[in-house]
Amino acid sequence: MGRHAQDNARAHGDGALALRVVGPEMHFGWNGGFGTVERYPNTRSITGEASSLTTVPLAWLTSETRQLLAATALVLTDIYNAFGRSEVTFVTTDGALRRTYFSEARLAWAAEHGVELVDGEAPC
Repeated sequence: MGRHAQDNARAHGDGALALRVVGPEMHFGWNGGFGTVERYPNTRSITGEASSLTTVPLAWLTSETRQLLAATALVLTDIYNAFGRSEVTFVTTDGALRRTYFSEARLAWAAEHGVELVDGEAPC
């Protein structure tokens, strides 16, 4: 999206990112393996939709991986909040990945791409 706006539309400055999650009854969880979904404790279920709208510099969407990850954290914050989580768990707002949430293969990818890795879980 950012590259298209920059290269084809010659846009510059900031861009709006919108995310909408829709479903009849949604729960916040993770893939527990073997086809199961584990639900995070102390979260709300949502009926209908959760949405987020934020603005980031277009350069964040077209440049280094860390800035793209920071934009991801910003747009996901409202979704996490809607489910009762205070903070995005796997990525920080400055684009670092929390090591505890990733497999060794994904951590190796992050290291190859210069993404900062931090220890510990999100303070939710």
